[in-house]
Amino acid sequence: MPIDNGIFKETARLLVLYRSLRRFMFLKAAFGREPFYLRDVSPDTEFHGSSYGGWAILKDSLRADSVVYSFGLGRDVSFDMSLIRKYGCRVFGFDPTPKSIEWVRHEAGHPNFQTQPIALAKENGKLRMYQPQAGTADEVSASAAVTNIAHRDYFDADCRNLETLLQSHTQGRCDYLKLDIEGSEYEVLEQAVENKSLANVGQLAVEFHHWMIDRGCSATKRVVEMLRRDGYRIAWISRTNHEYLFVR
Repeated sequence: MPIDNGIFKETARLLVLYRSLRRFMFLKAAFGREPFYLRDVSPDTEFHGSSYGGWAILKDSLRADSVVYSFGLGRDVSFDMSLIRKYGCRVFGFDPTPKSIEWVRHEAGHPNFQTQPIALAKENGKLRMYQPQAGTADEVSASAAVTNIAHRDYFDADCRNLETLLQSHTQGRCDYLKLDIEGSEYEVLEQAVENKSLANVGQLAVEFHHWMIDRGCSATKRVVEMLRRDGYRIAWISRTNHEYLFVR
């Protein structure tokens, strides 16, 4: 029986409508508080990981010799472990937050999953990171971009820029790059486009934190357009409108 492409188009339209209604997304976009994009391309994708920590990748796009970089682990590495189980690929994970370091040490051991307590930043050296308040939705992930935290609970983390880490681990190679770095994604991506660190990155997954930084959605719009000019296209957007998958 032939497949009716109209069904897929209608399903895609309904998903877009659902996303626009979810959490009053349409009103937020109308008032400039939330960016709203449609996908540029519609390739087949597959979802890996939990509903909280999962991400999409292009379907059947990795192999055993593929390299994945995962920045921002928290206490959920279901995405990373799912990729390892299906493809047998190598995953390099990075998170400097003390609670994440302790959790990963006890819960996420695998020879293909190499983790380091390093923050991703624009410069190499030290980075002051502010802890989230206890009782919030995410009590684990610290941020260098948000400094207006009442109790000023912070720590200084070792940090490296993307170019340094890619070169030191895999000579610049990266098949899939995931960034969930609590607001630092803007300056990291701006630098990475400028110095061509993304040249060999075929799939780029980013959580944008326009809802928690002063620059708001204008910063996300600027970076999305910058990535488009660099050759990336939006292939997937999460239901929260915060997580994007870009492909070349």
